Amino acid sequence: RMTLILYILQAKAVVWLYEQPTSSILWPHPRMERFINDNSAYRVHTWMGSYGAASPKGTTLWCARPSV
Repeated sequence: RMTLILYILQAKAVVWLYEQPTSSILWPHPRMERFINDNSAYRVHTWMGSYGAASPKGTTLWCARPSV
């Protein structure tokens, strides 16, 4: 479902930002890999603990714009 939503947002030129744990299995999924290859998708890695969270959980942010 998330891949379909991202395709719709991309087609409408909506800037999207999607947050997932670094260990997420969504990004290596074949449909998501195809979306990333067909569209401009940028990512940045951060640690939630760096921003006051109790857990140092690794998080990846994906965005349609390089300014992520």
